[in-house]
Amino acid sequence: MRSPLRRVLGSAVLLMLLAACTGNPLGDGKTGSELGADYQPGLPAEPTPPTPGTKLWNFLNAADYIYDADAINVGGGKAVLKTVDLVHTGADFNTGDRFGLQYAGGLLKLNADASSTFLAASWTPKFSSLVGYWKMDNDAWADASGKGHNGTAGGNAAFIAPGAVGSHAGTFDGTGDKVTTNSFVTDLAANKFTYTAWVRADAINATYTIVGWSANDGPALTLENTGLLRLSMQNGTVIGTSSAGKPLAGANIWHHVAATYDSSGHYALYINGENVGGGTNLQTFVISDLVIGMKAAGTSNEFKGRLDDLAVFSEPLSASDIALIYHRQKQKYSGVYTSSVFNMGGDAPWDLLKIVTTRPYGKELPGASGNEDVADYDNADTNLMTGLVGLWHLNEIPTGAANEIKDSSASGRHGTNYNSLSVTNGRFGRALKFNGNNDRVVVLDADEYDGTDKLSISVWVYPTDLTGTRGIISKRVNATSEAAYGIYFASGVLTIDIDGMNNRFTANKTFAVGNWYHIVIVYDGAKTQTERVSVYVDGALDKVAEEASSAIPNTNSELQIGRLGGSASLIGYMDEVAIWKQRALQLADVQSLYRRGANRVLYQVRSCDDAVCDTETWKGPDGKETSFFSELHNWSAISSTGEGAGSVRKQGLQLNFADFHAAGLTIADNPYFQYRLLMTSDEGVAQPDVKSIAADLGTRYRAGNPAIENRSSVTASALNSLLLTSGGACTPTYQLSKDGSNFHYWNGSAWVPATLGTLQSNDVTDVQAHFNAFSLLSGTQFFFRAYLNSDTTQSCELNSVLLDYTP
Repeated sequence: MRSPLRRVLGSAVLLMLLAACTGNPLGDGKTGSELGADYQPGLPAEPTPPTPGTKLWNFLNAADYIYDADAINVGGGKAVLKTVDLVHTGADFNTGDRFGLQYAGGLLKLNADASSTFLAASWTPKFSSLVGYWKMDNDAWADASGKGHNGTAGGNAAFIAPGAVGSHAGTFDGTGDKVTTNSFVTDLAANKFTYTAWVRADAINATYTIVGWSANDGPALTLENTGLLRLSMQNGTVIGTSSAGKPLAGANIWHHVAATYDSSGHYALYINGENVGGGTNLQTFVISDLVIGMKAAGTSNEFKGRLDDLAVFSEPLSASDIALIYHRQKQKYSGVYTSSVFNMGGDAPWDLLKIVTTRPYGKELPGASGNEDVADYDNADTNLMTGLVGLWHLNEIPTGAANEIKDSSASGRHGTNYNSLSVTNGRFGRALKFNGNNDRVVVLDADEYDGTDKLSISVWVYPTDLTGTRGIISKRVNATSEAAYGIYFASGVLTIDIDGMNNRFTANKTFAVGNWYHIVIVYDGAKTQTERVSVYVDGALDKVAEEASSAIPNTNSELQIGRLGGSASLIGYMDEVAIWKQRALQLADVQSLYRRGANRVLYQVRSCDDAVCDTETWKGPDGKETSFFSELHNWSAISSTGEGAGSVRKQGLQLNFADFHAAGLTIADNPYFQYRLLMTSDEGVAQPDVKSIAADLGTRYRAGNPAIENRSSVTASALNSLLLTSGGACTPTYQLSKDGSNFHYWNGSAWVPATLGTLQSNDVTDVQAHFNAFSLLSGTQFFFRAYLNSDTTQSCELNSVLLDYTP
């Protein structure tokens, strides 16, 4: 007579033969009973019933097993490794920490009504260590830290609008102006601190004091006459100076500066969120009354310009803290979201971040890559690249040939850099810096730029000097020769010529130095004479003007960026110049262009070894805590410095972390992963948003090799054989026990105690081949422990465990 196990094995062999005949082989994740059901329609898929001397664990009743319910699902005849949800969308955004943001309409959005850029406990790092804070918002120099260090103005120190943060800033004329506070002896007693401030100096070839003290041995923060930042003793002892290669960008420009110092003498200096110097220089300070804008021991090095939002902390802030403050404060509206923590259950790779927004934010135009689509952005302008004949991102010097400025439109008409233009921080990554000395970008004459009754021009410009005539873009030899058009500032007034200067007109907008402006000029010769030219500034219609010409003639002149042909060059920065021919952009198109630059979403990531995830460093594209990912990385390639390269992609943003390895980014294999994002905007009407964020594109399974054990056993005088069945793509491994406490594994020669989890376990082949040796161990019961081992991409399930034993 055949044993019960042999009868079961015979059934399994029969099913295998049936499967082979029908093209449905075993190993596809189905149990034998499930296969039987395939060939017996209408019958329940029940497992083969046990016979006397057999015990079947069939995973129908979860209460019969010990397992981690977060990792394994038991029921329906299977123990299945769970998938991990690595997508945040909809109400998932309620699970993180939001400051200045809201969840509404299925989107995470910037909330302009609740978005304050002043330092606040809700978002500012180490806010509890804030011991002095002067918003300078026309508030009588009040200390907003709550420590009572209210200031007293001296000289002509006053308030002026606008400020870098809020409505006002402090203004100092460099002759006796200062603001004096009371003593900080108690608040800075530990010889450690942080200064942060916004500064706009009238010049960068002079030494200006930002923070001074009434005692000679206080730690002063100054701007040096080379545009560098310096931390020093007020008696002249230099603690440290920022890198010579990273000075302030120029005069009359707002910069965020910071200095940190700890009790061991470690210092760090920052400009615009970037670490620009540091080292160790241990000093002992004499803390006294703080003075803003002057070293009180003398009248030299007084600040001349504007100061805003000056803060003193009693703790050294980290580089990540400084970067967060800078990026949040530099825009009119901003908010921060820190996600809940993704949990894989064990060490796992973290390879990417896929972000879906309803529009492109902080993204350069894709140009020749084509129009963006609603498949990637719900509210994409799907026609914006149509008619585009010129697109100069103005990012690089040179590209290809020496002094070449790349045209990223399908026209491919690259420009030439004249008079050694340099690059600086722009509206989109980098911009060209013009110094007014006849420097310019020249694009040779081509039919694409004139000879039309419809033309649209878009440009981002940041003037640093508005005196005299300052060219923006033109196609002319001079005002009376081969003049298609000219756009320029005349004593600070935006002025436009179309087809010569007969109908020259000016815009209504009042422009000021030190601000980015988006300017769009639209010419439509098909309209009535009084309505042929429209001027848009920062996404809004500024003026509709008259133009007699019904078409712009075909002229024999170069296109000049940053210069008015036959006249003066710009002093300031320019970014992303675009020209459309035979197309008059509409208001919706102009707003799409503006919102790409006015709204931004920045990202950082980190993997963690614990669920709290609060000690690991946030990382950007170069692996540093001061950098951020954004749509500026939505390019076809990533350079070794972590910047976009190749061409702008028309698709939505996907950050593949391997692309940034050369720049210094590494994301460790850890169980936990977290991201944070910073939304910023210059406008209060159309705010940036995020629809979803995914940490993987496919199905991911729980890591950590979770295990399942049987809760009840049989009492046996002998264990005869064991049949283990599993499914999925993984390879489960096993340990066995005769008492439910002490588990064993086959080490190649014997069954020995297992103490290292899945590292000391065996696959089904070893277990079944050496089961007879296990049966000889002392004990009368039987327990199994199965590890569902997946590389996180493999499905994994356990279908049944069948024991043949002698009672």
